[in-house]
Amino acid sequence: MTDVLIEAGTLQASADDRTISGLLVPFGVQGNTNLGQFTVEAGAFTLPKDPSVVTLNVQHDHESPIGRATLLAEQSDGIHGTFRFADTEDGDQALNDFRNGTRTNLSVEAKGIVLRAGKALAGRIFGAAVVTKGAFPGATLMAADAGELPEDVEPITPDEQDATTTEETSVDEQGNAIKTVTTKKVETAADGTTTETTTTTTVAVTTPAQPEDTTNNQEAEVPNATVPGTLNAAAPTEKKGLSKGQAFAIMSARSAGTLRDQTLMASLDETVTSQGSLFAALSDVKFDGTGGLTTGIALPQWVGEVWQGNDYRQKFLPLFSHADLTAKQFKGFKWDVKPQGGTWAGNKSNVPSNSPKLVPVTADAELWAGAHDVAREFRDLRAFGDWSFFDAYYKAMAESYAQWADEDIVLTEVLDAATAATADNPAGLSIGAGFSAVIDGAAEVKAANATPTFALVETSLWKQMAKTPQQDVLGYLNASLNLTEEDGALESFSIQATDKLAPGQVLVGAREAATVYELPGAPVRVEALDVARGGIDTGLFGYAGVLVNKADALVLVNPYTAG
Repeated sequence: MTDVLIEAGTLQASADDRTISGLLVPFGVQGNTNLGQFTVEAGAFTLPKDPSVVTLNVQHDHESPIGRATLLAEQSDGIHGTFRFADTEDGDQALNDFRNGTRTNLSVEAKGIVLRAGKALAGRIFGAAVVTKGAFPGATLMAADAGELPEDVEPITPDEQDATTTEETSVDEQGNAIKTVTTKKVETAADGTTTETTTTTTVAVTTPAQPEDTTNNQEAEVPNATVPGTLNAAAPTEKKGLSKGQAFAIMSARSAGTLRDQTLMASLDETVTSQGSLFAALSDVKFDGTGGLTTGIALPQWVGEVWQGNDYRQKFLPLFSHADLTAKQFKGFKWDVKPQGGTWAGNKSNVPSNSPKLVPVTADAELWAGAHDVAREFRDLRAFGDWSFFDAYYKAMAESYAQWADEDIVLTEVLDAATAATADNPAGLSIGAGFSAVIDGAAEVKAANATPTFALVETSLWKQMAKTPQQDVLGYLNASLNLTEEDGALESFSIQATDKLAPGQVLVGAREAATVYELPGAPVRVEALDVARGGIDTGLFGYAGVLVNKADALVLVNPYTAG
């Protein structure tokens, strides 16, 4: 099977092998990153020998990896990467997010970043993420610890005489005081060009007030900030770690999504490493699944009956006259010989007369029923918290009756009584076989002294009619046959598709050609208690019948056959 590529921005995804490919780091494009604005040139970033060590996550959440790199390559326009989504629930979700356009950008994660004059001079790629929007066009940079500097880059510190150092203190949402130290140095080369080097370090200076601990006041002390020649703060020579207040303040900020400084996170990671018992007593509390607290307990969201398509709409019964049924059998009469008169000579001569004759007409209504013995808990306990079960039950049963009356009674009786006809040869007609057959049937109905009001057309033939490139076909029919006999209007004539006819067939009829008799209010609901078994017997009953008044006003047109 050939892979299908789905393109989105700078990414391409293979639907078969769960991979995405795209531009990870563009060369020469300025990006707005968490380390400021800078560009990356060819050769600045080091690629791992084995690309599989580069993990893929969502929005730089390192605790939830969803894939790994399978290929990393430096090309003329930048560093390109191919990543494969893991066959896990998180991997499936990330792949679906990409396909639906939620996250369609790659974002690089690198460490050991060295910047000078707005350019990255060094760095090592260790991860990547799929994100909604990157710092670079198609890429975002995240920095971790700085690593070692290249030999030709000299660090600058706040105590350098030629450097300018500024300090700024702010308070985050958790009440922690954050101190930012920025050092800038401008160097002028022999050719007169200048280079500006900037180093920024951010550290937590204070934490929210903690209960006074007179036994160990040293915990309130904060290590002095030291500034290496990189973008991240290096650890001081003597590691004192974070106090409990600092650690929990950082954890709270991280959980709330307000902690963005990499130095603080590095300090927290270092504290956890050097004081391994700090989080040793914490256990995972999962929401669901194996060991989850809500497994077998949490209530799902109740949505009631799920939509399964439109309710059945009667197609054939509304085409005919309708009357109330008051008895199982209904009778009437037709004229076998109608009373007639004629030309009279007058002058006391005999008046014209004939012998009228009647014939009886009799038809029986058909019976419909459906019933179930429902456990009474559905009503006593309101199984779904309301009456929705019985509402849905009666609605479905009423729909069953409507379909029975429409198809099994009305259509069956009408087709059995219809007069058969054969369509004319439609060859050479621009309106096609379908409209030609409708005209043939309408002409037969009019010849029977009735006005055609509808045409039922077999589905495949109806599709041909719908595609006929005529601008005013219905107007053509009306002008040709004057179907409604009302100023040439055709509002009352309908053409409907149905799969209940044989291929190529058309049924044309008049509304008065048949009358449908139904018991008013049908189907009728009936309930009885099944006390011995704790049930509720529920049933519905309906009665309907059809009286064909004029069979020759119903014409079933069969397709033309040569010979």
